[in-house]
Order: sequence, then C-alpha cells, then structure tokens
Amino acid sequence: MEYDRIYVFGEMERPGAYPLDRSLTALQALSLAGGFRPGADRAHVALLRGTKDALEVYFFDGATPGIDGLVSMQPDDFLFVRLSGAGTFRDQILPIVQSIVPPITGLASLVLVADKLNE
Repeated sequence: MEYDRIYVFGEMERPGAYPLDRSLTALQALSLAGGFRPGADRAHVALLRGTKDALEVYFFDGATPGIDGLVSMQPDDFLFVRLSGAGTFRDQILPIVQSIVPPITGLASLVLVADKLNE
C-alpha cells in the first residue's frame, strides 16, 4: 500500500520523509524524526504547507508543547527545525523551500514566505 508522506528536516536526529499512514500531529511528527539534535531551535519550529495557490507557514514551540503543535499533519507537509544562533530562519530554510514549492505558487509566494521568516 502506498501512503502519502510528510517531511521533517533540519536539526532532527532522523530527518527525512515519513509515511502519513495515520492521523498525526506536528509534535508527533517531530517525535518520529527522533527528537531534536543539540543546538536545535526548539522554540521556533516551522510547518510549511503548500496549497495549489500559496505556501502557508505556521510556527509553533516544540520546546513547550501547546495547542499550536497539535495541528494535524497533511500530505506533503514540511516541518523544519533550524540550528539556533546560525543566522536567520530565512537563510536556513529558503534554499529548501525553493526546492519544494510547487511551480504554480511561483516566485511571489517565495517572497511572502521570505518576509515571514525574516527573523
């Protein structure tokens, strides 16, 4: 049986693609990826969700789990955990985002994402 996938990248013990074979929250997805590596920015986890028209970005605190981390994962969702103190979030994730953004969203969507991630 072929399952949809989610992606967990950045400062995780086991980054990569995972099958979405059951209901899963963002916090559970982080757990699947083996938890945070030392130096990970646990307080600012990004969930990127592509739609046919845009790329949505949600942030939640993975260090102090709350309601924001209980968002249900959807097929092709992308979680990213940056390295703390290693530049801006945008600098670390934008090259990855550029490779996963569906062509229909285009450059305008990347510019909006870059503005949201400019910390």
